[in-house]
Amino acid sequence: MAVAGMAWIATANSLTLAAQMALPNWVRARGMSMYQMAIMGATAAGAAAWGQVATWTTVPTALALSAATGILVMALVCWCLISREVIPRLGYAVKTTRVAAWTAAGMFLAFWLPLNNGLRPEPIIALGILLTWCSVERGVATSRLLPVAVACIVGALTLFSGPTGIASIGALLVAMVAAEQLSRSGSRSVVPPSHG
Repeated sequence: MAVAGMAWIATANSLTLAAQMALPNWVRARGMSMYQMAIMGATAAGAAAWGQVATWTTVPTALALSAATGILVMALVCWCLISREVIPRLGYAVKTTRVAAWTAAGMFLAFWLPLNNGLRPEPIIALGILLTWCSVERGVATSRLLPVAVACIVGALTLFSGPTGIASIGALLVAMVAAEQLSRSGSRSVVPPSHG
């Protein structure tokens, strides 16, 4: 619990620092106020909403509903990432074939349903791995460091979610060379041009 708390504080501080560094000087104060309002407002709104559910039902029922809602939301976000980021990058033939989409959906459900029952951290880890992989790929494709930085933060959070979260680090290792070239060169393109 202490390690997870330290990781949470380090991540929150890193995100705040990244927001401050990304904002231009003339709008930094307004941007940070919006950032803090979103973070604190979402926490307060979530606490109020689930507190109200607990008054209508019982506390265990509200906790079970919040867990089920979290799993459902993570499943939908994972499927959106798979269908809109992963499948289109596999090529035009895969992207335009309905069989490929239905096969991907079937495989997703075959792995999601037995493992993600709300008692284990696999929904968080699955979402973290997908977000890390898609962010790294986006950073390499666009020659930008911001998606790679987001991937590092998401990968660290995924790693601390459970032992199988170490799989999220694989995407970061794959992109390490391109990220280093991008940070050293400062040029817009780090992916070598294809000859053909």
